[in-house]
Amino acid sequence: GANGIHCLVIFNPVEWLENGTDYINQFITQTFAGKHNYENENGRSNDNLIETIKKLNAFEKDYFIIMAHIEQRSGFYNELDGGRIQELSNNPLFRKAVLGFQKVRTRDVIDKLNLWLDNNLPAFVEGSDAKNIEGVGTGNCVNDITQKTYLKIGAFNFEAIKYTLLDKQFRQDKETTNPVNGYIKSISFKGGKLDGSTLHLNHSMNNLIGIRGSGKSSILEAIRYALDIDLNRNQNVDFEYKTNLVNALLGSGGKITSVLVDDQGNEYNAEKILGDRTNIYKNGELQLGLKPNAIVKKPIYFGQKDLSQIGDSLSTEYLISKLIGDRLLDKKREVEEKNQDVLKLIGELKKIDAKVGRKADIEAKQAELKLKIQVFKEKEIDKKLEKQISFDKDSNFIKRLEKFEQRVIDGLNEYVSEYEDSFQSFKTYSSKENTNDIDAIKQHFEVFENLFREAKSLSSKLGAENSKLQKMHQDFNVKYEALKEEFSKIKREINLPNIQADDYVKYTKELDLTKAQLSELNKLSNKKKEIETQLKQTLVSLQNLWHNEFEIVQE
Repeated sequence: GANGIHCLVIFNPVEWLENGTDYINQFITQTFAGKHNYENENGRSNDNLIETIKKLNAFEKDYFIIMAHIEQRSGFYNELDGGRIQELSNNPLFRKAVLGFQKVRTRDVIDKLNLWLDNNLPAFVEGSDAKNIEGVGTGNCVNDITQKTYLKIGAFNFEAIKYTLLDKQFRQDKETTNPVNGYIKSISFKGGKLDGSTLHLNHSMNNLIGIRGSGKSSILEAIRYALDIDLNRNQNVDFEYKTNLVNALLGSGGKITSVLVDDQGNEYNAEKILGDRTNIYKNGELQLGLKPNAIVKKPIYFGQKDLSQIGDSLSTEYLISKLIGDRLLDKKREVEEKNQDVLKLIGELKKIDAKVGRKADIEAKQAELKLKIQVFKEKEIDKKLEKQISFDKDSNFIKRLEKFEQRVIDGLNEYVSEYEDSFQSFKTYSSKENTNDIDAIKQHFEVFENLFREAKSLSSKLGAENSKLQKMHQDFNVKYEALKEEFSKIKREINLPNIQADDYVKYTKELDLTKAQLSELNKLSNKKKEIETQLKQTLVSLQNLWHNEFEIVQE
């Protein structure tokens, strides 16, 4: 360009200042050979951009270039026309060396650069563009706002910076965001093999790199132990090895101190001595009952061998449930509840089927009894024994009624027992913001409880009435006993061959019982239809829950 092009060359200091040799100044001496005062703003080297890159490459050391203030005087965009920029973009040397444009401001400039560079632009960065040491870090302002570039790095070195510019989509931004999840800020060791060591972590991904036996697993297991993630002997490979690894790392009395940050940015110190529980402090004050997984929400742990065993000794379902966490857990709880509903309905159907299955036998017995009774009727024995038969029917009725009342009372008592202890938990609730509303609701609940308590009183009243029935049953039996001699005399007067009067009484009683049984079975048949309909609806609901569970896994 007419005014030359300003660029920033970032050197890898490990290579360019290797063994005390300053290769940077050797390069500067070459490219500015014969130039005087080249360090001022108007100083220009002897080489164009491509030749400069070639000279840098000749040193066979790592570097990258940022084109400075590209829209201003001596800037890449301002000094070169579109054809020249397009020509440079097609040169592999330019593409490999130039990783950033500084102070890109105009939308129109970006559109043109996209056109000339085939939509493959380098990173857009900001910088202080200082003319002296004092100006370093002051930054450039737009509308009184200092322009910044944030880089996500995993280490404070040249390679990390260069990598962020190459992976600009994921590791560079104009703004920084606070972590939305809890994380481990650091973990420190006191005692044991890592005594006095502190491992600083970031809220994003952390990598432990080392050769076999260098201690990666020890640190991983220590973090697991510090977070109170217990091992499951059935679901974790090398259970004994992992347990012993922590013991060997910390030693007797060894302590791990973790700095945990919750999703609101609050810091906590979690201290765990080997074999003891974890104590968590906030601002030096012990937080009783607080656990690490309440700060770092639902941490998930897998060892290397654990993952390799998925589908073998460990179930895939176990892996999925760990990764998805509570979302799947809650859904599984719903599925299990619906499963229990299905099993309960099936159980009721089985009971009904077992009873209804006896219907044919009862009908056959009833037909047989009617045939036998018909013989007695033909001899008019039924008329002679009519009084006793009537007494037997009445006695059977009273027995059935007594049992029914007792079932009602037992059911009511069971209902009261199930809920009466639950009322107290609602009474203790209080509200800070809606005191009047909650007080009114609690008054309603008091009325509701009083009505419920009446069920207990009702049970007592029903019990008293049932006792009256039992007394009446006893009186009836006394009356029946007084007539038994009369009934026996009538039976003795019946003197027919092959006919026993007692049989007629017996058959009549059994016939009456079969009629009652068949009546109950008919009611059960109708109930069975209702339960079958309910079962179909429950199965549809269960199928929908399974599908919802599948959708969660797919997400």
